Amino acid sequence: MKLSASSQSSDARRLLFLVDTITDIVWEANLEGEIVYANRHWYEYIGLEPEDSIANSWKEYLHPDDSESANRAWEHSLATGESFEVEYRLKETATGHYNWFLARAMPYRNQDGEIERWYGTCTNVDPKKQNERLVTLNRSKDEFISIASHQLRTPATGVKQYLGMLLEDMFGELTPPQRDIVNRAYESNERQLRIIADLLKVAQLDAGEMLLHPVTTDISELVHYIIQDISAVFRDRSQELEYRPSKTQAFAFIDTEAIRMVIENIIENASKYSEEETRVIVSVKHTDDTVRIRVADNGVGIPDNDRHLLFDRFSRIDNPLSKKVGGTGLGLYWSKQVIDLHGGEITYHANKPHGSVFTICLPTRTENVTNVTEKEEKSKS
Repeated sequence: MKLSASSQSSDARRLLFLVDTITDIVWEANLEGEIVYANRHWYEYIGLEPEDSIANSWKEYLHPDDSESANRAWEHSLATGESFEVEYRLKETATGHYNWFLARAMPYRNQDGEIERWYGTCTNVDPKKQNERLVTLNRSKDEFISIASHQLRTPATGVKQYLGMLLEDMFGELTPPQRDIVNRAYESNERQLRIIADLLKVAQLDAGEMLLHPVTTDISELVHYIIQDISAVFRDRSQELEYRPSKTQAFAFIDTEAIRMVIENIIENASKYSEEETRVIVSVKHTDDTVRIRVADNGVGIPDNDRHLLFDRFSRIDNPLSKKVGGTGLGLYWSKQVIDLHGGEITYHANKPHGSVFTICLPTRTENVTNVTEKEEKSKS
């Protein structure tokens, strides 16, 4: 119980004031394990007044799943004199929410070594526990995606091979209706393989298993080859693809294959989210310390209120062409991560009068390129 103000010495009052300023719950218990004092934080947490009895109040607020283990640990300490330390959940009266606490207590002994009192604290560790839970869930999700993707890729690749053999008339010539059906199946399987590939790339990236192998690369030349490879896609969609290379050599220290996939993804998106008879302009510009790849289209664009979702995982923004195009919502997320690893930047702004402009900025300095595993090691240290 609390001492009356008149019986408290000046030192005792200062001590109690100090205890009340501590953010943890501080308490004192007698030899029977009953709480005889607690600072104001305990009263606020359980919604009681200082004059109310709190002898065994903590047991009433324990989570049912933690009650037995917490009581057993406390009884063991009382019986043996060993220090008390246990994690349990306590219900907060104001919110009805159970928060995780780390409870610790030590016995106070007199000059003869006999225990006279127990003094302890309860520290709210709920944010830490919740963060650990989220990290575990995220790790489990990434492992599942990786395993599932690997398992899916093998049969899907087999299906592609068998369909390809049919299309090559290896088992006899197909009739036009049969060829049409097999072609549709082949295209569907190709979409599935692309989805699996996206999942694998993201799982590899998030697991810290992606290694970059940077080399000095002429970005203008790289984009030129990309344009050649995908120009047929634009012709099939009756779209125009214009390329404006850098007037000077535009070298950057990059993982060529990774950056190639990023640029291909941005250009293909410009085509997919644009109508027929539209134009996409790709340009490369070199400055003293950066190389900029700019992809401008006259497509559907991105609404202002959805732009914050552009580079999030699994985010798909609704627009007039989104259902027709399909996709996983992983391409831009993966692209941004790869650009970040190169010490670069990818940005978006609206085109005028309508459409999108994506700009990839890559530094020419070699020390900006970092592997995922290297970043993880630095964060651990």
